[in-house]
Amino acid sequence: MNREFPVDINTYRFALCTPIQLRFNDLDPYQHVNNASQQQLLDIGKEAYMHCIYKDKGLFFVNSITFILASYTVDFLSQITIDKQVEVHTSIYHVGNKSIRMIQKIVDANTGEIFTVGNSVMACVDLSTRKSIPIPDEWRVRISTIEN
Repeated sequence: MNREFPVDINTYRFALCTPIQLRFNDLDPYQHVNNASQQQLLDIGKEAYMHCIYKDKGLFFVNSITFILASYTVDFLSQITIDKQVEVHTSIYHVGNKSIRMIQKIVDANTGEIFTVGNSVMACVDLSTRKSIPIPDEWRVRISTIEN
């Protein structure tokens, strides 16, 4: 099946690579890593990237400002079994005024086979007002630094 993604997932240079340890509870009755667990693995990659943006703040928000998930799609391309060593590759491929677009993939750490692709839109919000706000300039600089 031919799928279209916002970037060429085979050649795109992903900014961050997060090694993942698969767990027994990630498995379904067929001995495959289940879809819900794969979404959690992608979240681990998001968390690692957010740590890079928020850096020395130690939290996932600064003065009540944070990114929240606005849209999320996942394509399951191939089955993952417990014997695989996997990594989550994560990048932000577009920075808008109030949101970012993130692409991720779960890959075999040894062969590079792509198992799963996730595409997210994350909005910048002020939790105290519950409204979207422009992405702080400091975060834009950090994203640019991470991506370059």
